[in-house]
Amino acid sequence: MIEMNVNVRSIEPYKLVSQDIWRGKQNIIKADWNEEFFRNKKVEKVIINFVKKGLYSYYPDVEAKELRETLSEFHSIPINNISVFNGSDEALDVICRTFLNQGDKVVIRNPEYTNFYVFVQSMGAVLLKHFQKNPFVLSKNDFLEYLEREKPKMVYLSNPNNPTGILYPKEFLKSLIENFKSTLFVIDEAYVHFAYEKIEDMDFFLKLSINTSNLIVVRTFSKLFSLAGLRIGYIVSNEDIIKALNLIKKPKNVTMVSQIAAREAIRHWDFYNDKKIEILKAKNYFCNKAAALYFVKRVYNSNSNFVCVEVKEEIDIHKTIEFLKKEGVYVRDRSYIPQLDRIFRVTITGFEQVEQILNKFYKLENRVLNK
Repeated sequence: MIEMNVNVRSIEPYKLVSQDIWRGKQNIIKADWNEEFFRNKKVEKVIINFVKKGLYSYYPDVEAKELRETLSEFHSIPINNISVFNGSDEALDVICRTFLNQGDKVVIRNPEYTNFYVFVQSMGAVLLKHFQKNPFVLSKNDFLEYLEREKPKMVYLSNPNNPTGILYPKEFLKSLIENFKSTLFVIDEAYVHFAYEKIEDMDFFLKLSINTSNLIVVRTFSKLFSLAGLRIGYIVSNEDIIKALNLIKKPKNVTMVSQIAAREAIRHWDFYNDKKIEILKAKNYFCNKAAALYFVKRVYNSNSNFVCVEVKEEIDIHKTIEFLKKEGVYVRDRSYIPQLDRIFRVTITGFEQVEQILNKFYKLENRVLNK
């Protein structure tokens, strides 16, 4: 075999979820990858009309001009501060390839979105995982002291955090960005829509990034907008950073189907906001019901569309996950992550799905109690 790139050899691989949904197993509850599953017929209509016109024979609009115009109007930010990508993962990869060199320090507060590790390590940068006493509670002073000691080139934070669901305080993050001018802060807001009621609160860091030299905000259409399969995301930052990223970004990276679907989705924000309200109500209902079960030690409610469930010490986490899978409920095993050793994560998509999951939980409960 030809020798691999030395950086790739040492990569910490991203653990994928089951692909059974694409292998003919349709009757499952897919609560493992934080997708939403509702349909917007208006979005589907524009996709169908586009396909009927046969325009998919052409390369896509490499500037994503109409989508960026729609995003610009929606967020009230200049179009030149927006760049569109083939999902937020591609955006994170391009950010790392643009700004990281061999040996650069990148800080994350553990636990964090592990796919980002791959992008950092592929550049030969050093990934520094900052552990705190409780992953579900932020210690501001500890994090601040860690940054002062390490002086990293980059800090990456998903906010709300994946997998814990905690939300970092705005003013705290703002103070870090202002005080560490030589550090590039990458804030991944994949789940931000679930954390706030008002758009102006959601867009706080988007607006801040426009005139800030060391801040990039990453967004996706894969979560609330239920377009994960179309792979579309975008970043907002100051114009110099946008220009730098565009130097290596693939020009034909986002299909026209994805562009028009995302544009139509933004135009129907009220539809998705109503869905969000339903999801959050269903999530609170799930937390209350699941927390009352014997095998559950604790349920960690979140600022997102998912919940972490911790099983008791005497319960085998792997057998629990396998039992649920056999019952058709696919959850995300987080137990291999340090500090989350008895935890699995459950995506919430609505009341119907929650009731189905709880029924399987009750079945598991009876099995545990009758042993």
